Amino acid sequence: MAGYAPKRFLGRVDEDIDEFIKDYRLYLTAANITTANAGSKQRTLELFWSCLTDEASRWAEDKLKGKKW
Repeated sequence: MAGYAPKRFLGRVDEDIDEFIKDYRLYLTAANITTANAGSKQRTLELFWSCLTDEASRWAEDKLKGKKW
């Protein structure tokens, strides 16, 4: 692992989702987590969901999880 936890995203007005995603991608690189196969893609997605808290977590649960795109 990278030696530090990934940042959390709460979904507040003063937070920038683009900045959060940039930081998340940097974390994956630092932690040497790739998306080279289905297992690692699933791992990065589960880690992403765990970074969402408060309002962001509720929104993702209601609007995204379980949807078939």
